[in-house]
Amino acid sequence: MTRLLAPALVLVALVMPSPSRPLTPIVSTGTPSVSVPAAVREAASRAANLTRKTRPVPKPPVVWDTAVASTFFEAQSPASGRYYHGEGHGWLLVAHKTLPLGTRVAFRYHASKSAPWKTIEAVVGDRGPYVSGRTFDLAWATAQALGIGDTVVTLEYRVLGR
Repeated sequence: MTRLLAPALVLVALVMPSPSRPLTPIVSTGTPSVSVPAAVREAASRAANLTRKTRPVPKPPVVWDTAVASTFFEAQSPASGRYYHGEGHGWLLVAHKTLPLGTRVAFRYHASKSAPWKTIEAVVGDRGPYVSGRTFDLAWATAQALGIGDTVVTLEYRVLGR
């Protein structure tokens, strides 16, 4: 028997004793391995699953982008086909070059660092602005809702979808 086992490496390990199980030798040739009792594997698996289930999934932060916007006043036919006839019409309209018509966009603006933020939701209903460096044209009602006059401002926006 010694002749048969001489060329191979023989590893003899003892498994940790448990009250219900006596010491048993494990004989292995080649790469050493460790035998883990099934009860230990199950307990480790249960602990890993509990940890996985109880971890809260973090919500992505709300990101506001910065844009330069101006206002437009004159009565005109917007690209969406909805007519805008100036001040007094309650719907809030903005113009953007590439966002699809009908896309909802949230805007927030504050005139100074001590002033509170005003946040509104408007709909892309026209194309523009056609002045370099500007991202949005705000209809008069939209500008008034944000507290913006006849000026060019930097504000924050977030695309909400359709």
